[in-house]
Amino acid sequence: MPHLSSLQQRYKGRGLIVLGLSVDDSEPVEVKRFANRLGISFRIAMADEHVLDLYGPIRSIPTTFFINGRGQMVRRVVGYIDPETMESYALELFGDNNR
Repeated sequence: MPHLSSLQQRYKGRGLIVLGLSVDDSEPVEVKRFANRLGISFRIAMADEHVLDLYGPIRSIPTTFFINGRGQMVRRVVGYIDPETMESYALELFGDNNR
């Protein structure tokens, strides 16, 4: 999650939006409290059945989706992504590798 926060800060000026989805059965207020305790700086939402139908199944956490500006999922990664790889995947969304 720190990598995601860092990406959000670095590339928000280029239109990058990081959105975390909780697949917990917890109440939204509990998820928000947890995110605040961790210092998460990106948006968090609850994944409902509709979201899971669109992007699921989500059987492992983390599962990371890279969605381009046209709303198309261009990459899905199950498991940990090191910071350098995550950044390169994010840069692909912009159609270039310029930092």
